[in-house]
Amino acid sequence: MVSFESSREHYPEPEKVLLTGTPVREEFLFAKRQEARQALGLGEEPLVVSCWGSLGAREMNKKIAQFMKCECEENTPFHHIHATGSFGWRWMPEYVKEMGVDLAAHPRIDMREYIYDMPQVLAAADLIVCRAGAATIAEVCASGTPCIMVPSPNVTGNHQEKNARVLERSGAAILRWTARARPRPSAKPTATGKASMRRQKRFFQMPDGCAPCVPAPGIWLWSMQPSAFIRPHSTLQSTDTHTAHSA
Repeated sequence: MVSFESSREHYPEPEKVLLTGTPVREEFLFAKRQEARQALGLGEEPLVVSCWGSLGAREMNKKIAQFMKCECEENTPFHHIHATGSFGWRWMPEYVKEMGVDLAAHPRIDMREYIYDMPQVLAAADLIVCRAGAATIAEVCASGTPCIMVPSPNVTGNHQEKNARVLERSGAAILRWTARARPRPSAKPTATGKASMRRQKRFFQMPDGCAPCVPAPGIWLWSMQPSAFIRPHSTLQSTDTHTAHSA
C-alpha cells in the first residue's frame, strides 16, 4: 500500500501495489472554514500558519523570527500562528524579543509551542508554510489548505523532497529551500483561480477526498527566496483564482 501513485514504479510488480493514501483524522476532512474562523476569533483578514514538526527546526524558526520582524515593521494585514516545537519554545520567544518583536503589541502574531487544534487551524488558514512529511501532506491535502513546503534536508533518503515533488509536479504546492530563505518585502505578484483549483483537484486526486489547491490572491505569501514576500494583487483579473505540515 502506498500514498502516491508515482510510488508504483519503484516496486518490481507495480500492478500489485494498492494506492491508499495516508490515513488522516476525519476532522481534517470535515472541519468547516467559517466555523473554524469564528472559533479562532478571526474576521476577514487572512490567516498564515507555520510549523516545523513537534521538535521544531532551529534554522527555520530563525527564518520565521525574521518573518515576524517584517510583519511588525510592515504592519502586514494578516494573522500569523506559528508553532515553535518543543525545542524552539525554549529559546524563540526571547529570540524574537531581542530582534525587537513585541508580541504583546502585535496580537495578530500568535506564537505557540504546539498547535493542538490543527484540523480547525488548517480549515481556517489561507496559507500554511511547513515541512513535507507524508502525514503532513495528507493532512494539508485533506483540508485543502494553500501551502508552501520547505522539505527537511535532515531525513533518510531525502524523502521529504521526493514527497513534495509529487505535489509540485501537479501544480499543487510551492517548494522552497531552507538555505535560500531570507525574508524581505517584494511586490512580485502571483495568482491562480478557483477554476485552477478545480483543475488541480481533477489532476491530482487522492483517496478519501484529498485534493490539493494553490495559493489564494490578496494575501502575502512567504516565498522563502531572497525576494521573500509575494503579495498577489487583489486587482488581478484572472479566471483562475485560490497550496499543500511534519518535521
